[in-house]
Amino acid sequence: MAQTEKTIVVAIDLGTGSQTATHAIVEDSFSLDGTLRRDKRNRVAREVRDWPGSNNGNATGNVCVPSIQVHLKNTRQLLFWGFEAQEYLNEPYPDPPLEEVYVIEHPKLLLADSEKYQAEREEVRAVLGKSAAEAFEDGLKPVVKHVMDSANRDYFGGINSCKVELILAFPSGWSDRIHTIVAGCGARAMREAISSLGLQNMVFGIENVYTVSETLCGAKEWLKDTVREATVSLDLVSDPKNLDQLNEGDCFLATDIGAGTGCVTPFKLVSKDPLRIDQLGRTQSLEVSGEAVQAEFKRLITPTITAADFPGDIPRLIYHICRKFNEKKKDCGLTRHHSSTWNLQIPHLRPNPSKNFYADCMKIAYQTLDASFDPSLNILEAKLLELLEQFPEMKAIVFLGQLGGSSQYLRNRMSRSQISQRVKIRHSQSGKLNVVKGALSERMSLGEKFVRKYKPRKSYGTIVLLHYYTGSPAESMFPNPQEQGAVPFERHVDGDWLTVIEWAIPRDKTFENSNGNNVGQDGRRHHTWKYREQDISFEDIIIVSEEVPPVPQYDGKSYTLWTEAHEQNQLVVDGQRMDVQQIPFSWDLTMSQQLNANGQHIGSYSQDDLLTIHWPEKFVKGKRRWKLRMLEYDLIWDITEMQVKVYIRALFPNANGPPTTQLAKEREIGLDEKVYTGESRSTALQRDIVISGALDESPDDEEFAAQNDNEIQLPGVSDDANVQGDQNREVQQHQLGTQGLLFEAPANSIHQQVNHSSDSTLTKEAPDLPRPIRKPEKSSSSGRLRSDGRRREGILNPTHTHEPNAQVLTATTGCYTCKARKKKCDCILTFDEATATSSCQECLRWNFECHMTDPPWAKNPSQLSENLLEWKQQISRKRKSAESDSPRTSSRDHSMTMVAPLESSSNQTLNMHSRTPTMGGLPMPMSGETGFSRPRGVFTARRGGKEGSGPAKHVFGYSMER
Repeated sequence: MAQTEKTIVVAIDLGTGSQTATHAIVEDSFSLDGTLRRDKRNRVAREVRDWPGSNNGNATGNVCVPSIQVHLKNTRQLLFWGFEAQEYLNEPYPDPPLEEVYVIEHPKLLLADSEKYQAEREEVRAVLGKSAAEAFEDGLKPVVKHVMDSANRDYFGGINSCKVELILAFPSGWSDRIHTIVAGCGARAMREAISSLGLQNMVFGIENVYTVSETLCGAKEWLKDTVREATVSLDLVSDPKNLDQLNEGDCFLATDIGAGTGCVTPFKLVSKDPLRIDQLGRTQSLEVSGEAVQAEFKRLITPTITAADFPGDIPRLIYHICRKFNEKKKDCGLTRHHSSTWNLQIPHLRPNPSKNFYADCMKIAYQTLDASFDPSLNILEAKLLELLEQFPEMKAIVFLGQLGGSSQYLRNRMSRSQISQRVKIRHSQSGKLNVVKGALSERMSLGEKFVRKYKPRKSYGTIVLLHYYTGSPAESMFPNPQEQGAVPFERHVDGDWLTVIEWAIPRDKTFENSNGNNVGQDGRRHHTWKYREQDISFEDIIIVSEEVPPVPQYDGKSYTLWTEAHEQNQLVVDGQRMDVQQIPFSWDLTMSQQLNANGQHIGSYSQDDLLTIHWPEKFVKGKRRWKLRMLEYDLIWDITEMQVKVYIRALFPNANGPPTTQLAKEREIGLDEKVYTGESRSTALQRDIVISGALDESPDDEEFAAQNDNEIQLPGVSDDANVQGDQNREVQQHQLGTQGLLFEAPANSIHQQVNHSSDSTLTKEAPDLPRPIRKPEKSSSSGRLRSDGRRREGILNPTHTHEPNAQVLTATTGCYTCKARKKKCDCILTFDEATATSSCQECLRWNFECHMTDPPWAKNPSQLSENLLEWKQQISRKRKSAESDSPRTSSRDHSMTMVAPLESSSNQTLNMHSRTPTMGGLPMPMSGETGFSRPRGVFTARRGGKEGSGPAKHVFGYSMER
């Protein structure tokens, strides 16, 4: 029997006026083919009813908790929320007084892009010192905590070892930026709830947050009622009405009108068993909601109350009347037999019969209440008629949500409109509860996808780097990248690399979820690591953009230049603004799930399960041969209208069982961080550049490392610095180790490489970009600070004095001394209090002066050569001194000192080692004894982001014949 893992699925409908929540426990297991199955048998969904402050936990109305927040102005902290906040506002003389608190009735609306709520957002910032997202998160945290606490009690404390999935229902018509913010708020709220409740054994990350469409969830549950779906339903009540209204192939408009938002989406019913639909168009927002009706009511009654009628605080009186109307509007449209007015008790109200004012009593005609609906419903009718013209095949309109499903006045108005003569009008019987039930059912069954087919409104891809040199495929695609606004080239010892977007799924392409297993599979990919690397992981960045990708250029792939406009989310195409979003994701070996032949989970894979390769494949005398580990995997895209997720299906050689698929981890976006910025290209790829330029020596390659220590190399030049072009180049290849890219170069080219500002290449040095600054690790007693450039745990500013206008190198970049010697700077700075300077460990080892900036003599080739020669001789003297103490060391070092001495003449070229290039991302055999030319037609792409935190990095490549 297959092993099972319990997962608690929590769904919350983030309504404008009220919120609902439900949860259930499911059991996950693997099938014989490696597919994840979710069993929900005997697992009944439970609605959260015991909200704090609710008087009767068994009342159906208490399922919906108000979204109101009450903050203390002096402390800026949340004082009341939910029913307690509602009770506080209903008090005639609340404590503390209203003057000391700040009330947010609809925090969700503050997130909207509309200028309508800009004044309220600015007021929240001024009074509470918080952004709209922070205020929204303040109200979400106690809700999530109570839901988890309630679930823990319902299951008798049995959820501590469960995995958690959080589903948040939200308007799909809002922007992706808002969806990302809401997912981040939900992730932080869930982590805080898990920590405060002592549930540290639970597994949860931001990738386990799913934002789903309110409209889609409501339509799903309504269809379940309508077509009598045979699967397990989460309905509280089974309503027998409207059962034969839709047939397979019929189209309908799902119109969700809530307390503060409205959305409409066109669908087509594909099948009833299983329940599947096609989305015919994108979700559109409506300027219709309960909040709009309340605003119209406030506009009507405000002029009627003057100081002559009421001696007290008129704005506060109007506020309380509108709050009472918020509950009363549900009765609008009902038949009234006893009275034609709504009577309100208002102490100190003076009589005025012309206004229907009496002593301490205000009478408002029901016609006034009904008239508050008309402006919004006029807009709704016009929009629905427009959609019916656009989709003439529509057979029905389904009204969902708090207002759409329960307003009797809306029912009466729609039944009298000309729309009812063209299509059937239907209303949800469960109202708001349909949304949260539909949200929960989205994750209760993994194999059944409710939406079968739709067209994404955005394009999806990943960041890659293309090797850029004369005659390269990248140059043929983008001949003048800088003129097109490209971000600066990534400078690497083997040349220049151009940042581009490799598109996976283009905009407006029909996207079909057939079975939920191979959705949007993006071809075979791979990563390689150094053989002894411990951290087997990689990181990439998803790009979500509104632009349309070009036609495929090479190997069936489409590429778009990554520009400064993309980086800053200021892309404009044909006069239209295009939104661009970056989403980092990662995977590591510990996430893998190994199955045996019977489909039982037996743990994760280890390093020994990876494929072992040698590079080059054949041993060539005098050339270094690398031992590497490689992992092939499939990247699978799962795209909805609300968000994008990627899955990794790792393919291990000689696996005992079938391959499994894991949801990639995501990096959470902070509230104060711009979503589109993410990691800048120069910062995000700094780890790969530094590590690829010069890598740590592995323990099993000590002899070769010793030879490298005795070998002096000058800084190389970029590809286009070779004025003789690609034909005369001896080496054009990708870097994999401590040894730099080596080739013959004129002595005057040394100056070009050291002084980037005077480069004759097409590229320019990347400008200083803002970097995330984090706390460095604590200094040890020896005064050493650790800053790993690959993990960017901190940025150390060296205390060296330097020339004016000199570029200060951070610890993630390395010192100039190691750069000139073509050695990897370990970025570990030791501070010398006597000289008030810092030195890296490599320079400290050989007693070199550690230059953290470009020294003045760096621009003088002859002086640079003299210093390199002096460094070499200093290393040689130190080695000879060690030989006299250890015969073993002498033997080893003697075998490693066979490198020809460096000549400082400008006419003398360097005899340098070379490394093999990559074709198709895999090692190529070495050709020739002293090096070889880069094969024409080879297209090597380096993936953006981190390919493992260890030193061995390898690039993706694609082999294409011209």
